[in-house]
Amino acid sequence: MNRSQLFGGLMMLALLLFAVGGSAEILYHQIMVPMPSQSTVLELQAIGCDLECGSKMIKGEGLLIVVDELELSQIRERGIPHIVTISDMAAHDEQICLTNLEKIPSMQTLDHPTHMKYGTMGGFYNFQEIIADLDSMRLLYPDLVAQKVILGYGWDENPIYMVKISDNVNINEDEPEALFDALHHAREPGSYTSMIYSMWYLLENYGTDPEVTYLIDNRELFFVPVVNPDGLLYNEQTNPYGGGYWRKNRRDNGSSYGVDLNRNYVYQWGYDNYGSSGTPTSSTYRGPEPASEPETQAMITFIEQHDFTTAMTVHTASGVYITAYGYADVPPEHYDTHFDYMAFAAEISGYSYGTCYDIMYASNGRTQDHQLHFYDIINVEPEVGEDGFWPSIQYILPEAEDQLNCYFNQFWCAGGQVIFGALNVVDGFLDPGATEELVLEVFNRGWGESEAITFELTTTDPYVTLNAGTVNVNPIPRYSGADNSGNPFTADISPNAPIGHTVDFTVTIDQGGYIRTENVSLSIGTPVIYFSDNAEGGTGNWSLYNGWGTDNTQQHGGNFSFNESPYGNYSNNLTARMTLASPLNLSGLNSCWLDFWARWDIESNYDFCQVEVSTNGSTWIPLAGMYTVAGSGIGVQTTGEPGYEGSQGTWVHENIDLTAYAGQSSVWFRFEFKSDGGVVGNGFFVDDIQVLGFGGEPPVGEVSVDLTYVSGSPVPSGGGNLIFDVYVLNYGSTPVNYDAWLDIEYEGGAPTTVVQRSFVNYQPGWSINRPAMFYPIPAAYAAGSYEFFGRVGQHPSNVWEESGFPFTKSGAVDGSDFTPYPVVGAPDPFDQIIKDGVSVPFEFALEGAYPNPFNPSTTIRYALKDAGNVALTVYDVSGRQVVQLADGWRNAGSHEAVFDGSGLASGVYLIQLQTDKQTATSKMVLLK
Repeated sequence: MNRSQLFGGLMMLALLLFAVGGSAEILYHQIMVPMPSQSTVLELQAIGCDLECGSKMIKGEGLLIVVDELELSQIRERGIPHIVTISDMAAHDEQICLTNLEKIPSMQTLDHPTHMKYGTMGGFYNFQEIIADLDSMRLLYPDLVAQKVILGYGWDENPIYMVKISDNVNINEDEPEALFDALHHAREPGSYTSMIYSMWYLLENYGTDPEVTYLIDNRELFFVPVVNPDGLLYNEQTNPYGGGYWRKNRRDNGSSYGVDLNRNYVYQWGYDNYGSSGTPTSSTYRGPEPASEPETQAMITFIEQHDFTTAMTVHTASGVYITAYGYADVPPEHYDTHFDYMAFAAEISGYSYGTCYDIMYASNGRTQDHQLHFYDIINVEPEVGEDGFWPSIQYILPEAEDQLNCYFNQFWCAGGQVIFGALNVVDGFLDPGATEELVLEVFNRGWGESEAITFELTTTDPYVTLNAGTVNVNPIPRYSGADNSGNPFTADISPNAPIGHTVDFTVTIDQGGYIRTENVSLSIGTPVIYFSDNAEGGTGNWSLYNGWGTDNTQQHGGNFSFNESPYGNYSNNLTARMTLASPLNLSGLNSCWLDFWARWDIESNYDFCQVEVSTNGSTWIPLAGMYTVAGSGIGVQTTGEPGYEGSQGTWVHENIDLTAYAGQSSVWFRFEFKSDGGVVGNGFFVDDIQVLGFGGEPPVGEVSVDLTYVSGSPVPSGGGNLIFDVYVLNYGSTPVNYDAWLDIEYEGGAPTTVVQRSFVNYQPGWSINRPAMFYPIPAAYAAGSYEFFGRVGQHPSNVWEESGFPFTKSGAVDGSDFTPYPVVGAPDPFDQIIKDGVSVPFEFALEGAYPNPFNPSTTIRYALKDAGNVALTVYDVSGRQVVQLADGWRNAGSHEAVFDGSGLASGVYLIQLQTDKQTATSKMVLLK
């Protein structure tokens, strides 16, 4: 009998049995709950509805879920608004499955593994077909596939099979181990389909694909395609040609059947009645006790017998990646690693990702939570597909293929995966005629230790002679970096090398015979800094719209960064912009680029942050960088436009080419953040923003600075104040944008910026005149000689003018390795501008108390940009008012108030400054 005859016979039998197949014991429905509130979600969970697998939040419409007839009855009794969109899911999906079977003979599988076929259950394998594939793998690849092993049995005595793939497969080698399981829930055949797809892909490409060959040779991979055989076979019995909706195992509960196996694991089992149910008829029934089920016991025992570092537990069909924890709003240990792995998985599928609790709903007794808490296993769970549990046939294999990125990530990261990090010039840049030292950074993003590795650097550039060899690196611990800073490469740069010339390097990393190459480019010459802002001086360089400001909870350097929603999560339906206040003059440049550091937590696929450029201030063009992704076309993302989304938990160095705008006399750029009405996060943090270029000299503004010593040197060993006068003047005839800053240098070392402020549109004749200012030198500063400078220009490297004086500090000499550091709460001498003879503070500010900590008194300084009524109040930590230091009208300018804590107990006290328009708070500590 040929294949067409076989499926024709199957179709005839299917039609004869249609009535039997469609009459499952329980009726299932698809419903839409319009835009549910949090309380409605909790009600649905308390009923026992499954809000994880197969659920979908449709933006602007509501929550789409599958419920059985008992759950629907309770939804109606509670008056929860809903619309029944499909009245009989099994009958609906069975019709899809029958249509699938008709189409199988015409379906092409050429783009998929040769041995990956469609099955007889709506295009998916049934249980016997799964076993047949496992046996075929063993038969065809006996050196790579072990004989299937039975880990345990369901209540109906159906076996739970496991298969191992590795080289030397019959030997337990000391290699990293990874675990992959599927079908905890019986109605999710796409889960085991993706697993079998990945297994065939490995086997068929071994020996020809270097990556696959390395992984099989250096990993032990364990696959459990069906954790719930009883449930699968029950669906085969009720719906032999697909469309079965049974979810749980087949425990006999007396008046009902089944336990949700993914609510039956030990960690946080039964944490509450929202993330699982204690009612046996519920879809999320957790069982009578933790690990009560033989299937769960089998998996736990198997895990305890091994040393797994990564895992996947595969489900369907919500089109997301999730990770622990699900029982409560608790971030997982190694948060950054989890999100790194999910982001990598989503590069092909485009799925959203996050913790189970955040991106789905509360769910307790889960295998992911159990594995992370007890065994430190990083488990990524795909919810495969977005087209239901029994999708049309054209989705089955492509949805399985979409998960290869996720599988390969977990294959790799069971051990070490060493990737390129950065190539840095030790002294900053490749200068003509110089011999430069180059340091190569690599990173092991795996969750296991790497092998010892080697890497090398090469170039064919005629202007660079690279004196480089192979560098050997010891094994790198999990999720850690390494470099050759102890033995850097050296490069001789030709004196004739043109400024701005691009040098192409090739980095080669050899990890146990697997070769990775990376092409890296560096430029000849030291670029000119045309703009620089490190967020330490506030937001004066920017025009802000709807939320952007400085935030000190995350910073790359210094104390602050910029964020669209400082000190909290961004709001729904937000549009916020931070736009360069004055345009940059890039005329005369041959090349230029925007350089900054960033990290972000943005709902993937829906919310977006974009960097945009304009030459007229009204027409904006989005810019692509090394870390941008193409917009999805849903939520606020415009299809194909570049931007930032997802979670980047560590600071990354972004570089965006602006060469297309070199030669323009007016160039603005901005950061625009948008969110829709769904999930929120911490948003986009950006720091150390610079515009650099080649081909011109930076403009020098006509601004002078005078810093005059008054008193304080030598500073006592216990610390003290340097007293000085500051005078800054725009003596030119045009407005300027510039930075003013204070630097401290110790024993001839590099400068440390301790105060910095940026000015925009600083008019001719404006000045800063601050006599008897002070800077506190702490006791912890080393004894010895210092230089104290006031500088103006473009921070940090383009100094237009400087003025300063030496000072010394008494005490034991600490040696030349000491580096000065900024003192938190130190006063800012640049915070008042004299305009037309009137001194005006730069901005409303509660500058804090100094000293802080203090005993018994301290001085509280604040600045008012505008005159008005002021209340300055001190509270204790319980909120009780201690004293009101100011209450009434105050002129614009700087003000001080002394707080005396002589009669108070040690502790934290809160300062509140309030005007008619603004409020600011700060802390101070009384130590007795």
